[in-house]
Amino acid sequence: MNQFLEFQSTPKTQKVSLASYHLEGEANQWWQWIRRTFQEERRPLSWENFEDELYTHFGPSECEDFDEAFSRIRHDGSLRDYQHEFECLGNRVRGWLQRALVGTFSLKRDISNGI
Repeated sequence: MNQFLEFQSTPKTQKVSLASYHLEGEANQWWQWIRRTFQEERRPLSWENFEDELYTHFGPSECEDFDEAFSRIRHDGSLRDYQHEFECLGNRVRGWLQRALVGTFSLKRDISNGI
């Protein structure tokens, strides 16, 4: 969705409306609930709030706290699996500078192969 909204140069103020328009089934039921909750609490529903609520409800449970999950990521299996998880979580955290993200990328040292 982010790629589509960026491609369309959608103004930030219209992102939630456009994205929610395309929700169906369970996602639409969730949207009705979240919209009403934010309205009743008189809180604005920004795009960032929308994304956070969406990931919390529909995202993998172990990734609900992306900052914590990202800080705990370790290279234990294949490099490909580690890189995939690193990129997935790296795309979900907020407020991290690119330099800090790259600085956390840490490969285990395989002494038997000299790497």
